[in-house]
Amino acid sequence: MADLAHINQAPPLPKPPGHDDRPEKPKATAARGTHRRRVSFSNHPTMLEKPRERRGRSCCCICCALTWILILSLLLVAAVGVGLLYLWFEPTAPGFRIERLSVPQLDLMEDSDQMHLTAEVNLSIVVSNKNDEMRFSYDNIVVFVSSEGVIMGRTTVPKFALGPKNVSIVKVYTRLSNSLVDNAEAERLRAGFERKDLVLEVTVDCMMSVMVGNWRSIGVPTTILCENLQWARIGHRFEPRCRVIVLGL
Repeated sequence: MADLAHINQAPPLPKPPGHDDRPEKPKATAARGTHRRRVSFSNHPTMLEKPRERRGRSCCCICCALTWILILSLLLVAAVGVGLLYLWFEPTAPGFRIERLSVPQLDLMEDSDQMHLTAEVNLSIVVSNKNDEMRFSYDNIVVFVSSEGVIMGRTTVPKFALGPKNVSIVKVYTRLSNSLVDNAEAERLRAGFERKDLVLEVTVDCMMSVMVGNWRSIGVPTTILCENLQWARIGHRFEPRCRVIVLGL
């Protein structure tokens, strides 16, 4: 028995080298000094995308501003060029007058309590240039014929140029088919057509350029406005003149 007790009380075996009795620390899930990146699966933009959106908007605003500055600069250059030409050559503005005006057709048809207008208008516009050296060019020409706000025809005219001390006659033919008009306006148009006292307005929108020698200005928006055209009187020694409006002035 003594031998057995001696065996049971034998000293414990020595621990292997490097063994530490301290409890094991849990392993860190991430190394110190590192940052985790969050991944979002939502449809909303993250905070990292907002600066890009702001930069995109600012670039768009800058482009729009530069475009407007360029347009205004071109208009300013055109205005300065016209002013210098005026001071140097003392030019005379081109003249416009209506030489002939006729309304071969004006029909009003009623359909489902609505009135439909079919009309045809023919006219001749005399364009004159009294300047000694300046030439005028007209492009993108659109002609409207109306009566107290009711459109009776619209057409385009080919571009043309007018030399110094020259006169040109532009013939215009317009036609309108089955255009819806108000009942009261339809009665007014019918009565004026039958009595031949219908009053018309002619509006010509175009781009006008001035040329001197080899120099040519940029096209300037121009409107020729011919008002109070009494159909029955035109052509009988009555040729009303038109107003020229440049840049809406």
